[in-house]
Amino acid sequence: MLGAVVIILFIGFIFILRQSPSPAEKTAVASSSSSSDTTESERASLAAENASLKASTTQSKSEVTATNKQKSVTLSEAEKQTVTEQMLNWADSRAQTGNMAVSNYYFNHGAAGSGDWYAQTPDGEVQVQDNNNPGTANFKIHAIGGLVFYTSKDGTTGVDDSLDSGSTADGYTTNMNFDKPVSKYLLADNGVVYELKSGNGTTVDPLTGFGEYNNNGTETTYKPDQDFTVSNDSAATNELQDLLEPY
Repeated sequence: MLGAVVIILFIGFIFILRQSPSPAEKTAVASSSSSSDTTESERASLAAENASLKASTTQSKSEVTATNKQKSVTLSEAEKQTVTEQMLNWADSRAQTGNMAVSNYYFNHGAAGSGDWYAQTPDGEVQVQDNNNPGTANFKIHAIGGLVFYTSKDGTTGVDDSLDSGSTADGYTTNMNFDKPVSKYLLADNGVVYELKSGNGTTVDPLTGFGEYNNNGTETTYKPDQDFTVSNDSAATNELQDLLEPY
């Protein structure tokens, strides 16, 4: 009887030993658990970094958009003239560097009706001359002034005071070489520089790029022969916006 009990106890002891994990197995399990915890921690950290980077990128894009957005200004005629003269002075050295001439004689017309004059741009119509038909309030963008870059006939570079020395009928024939590129810059009160490129064998005059409303200001009877585009000249745009900052 006693022998049977001893045998049973011995068998139970062996069974317990087999069920208990060895020290090596315990170490492996602990290591696996630690590795799993570390992996989860790394994933959480990476996710947090990605979220932070995405938020930072979104904020940066928002800041750039806000920086590039120029507020429109309202200027008196005297202030418009001042800004235009400042832009002309700025353009002087740039024109000389490109062996070109520059003038603020960008627009003019002969006998016409009493409608407002305007230019067509990707942002809509820009009022160039206000005759109160339909009037300033009917345009969301208004011209401050303008410039025209060209190659002169007499070799003048930089500011050219002779371009508007002739009659209205003479236009640009006084000192502009139409066989070379011509660029009109329209300086708008929304801080944008619009540009019309011409020349290269095409005759250009002060009326090029502009149209007129009828005497009642209800429709355009004379449409622009060409549209202006937003200029790629970032230096000119930055200069204009800097000059408009005080206003």
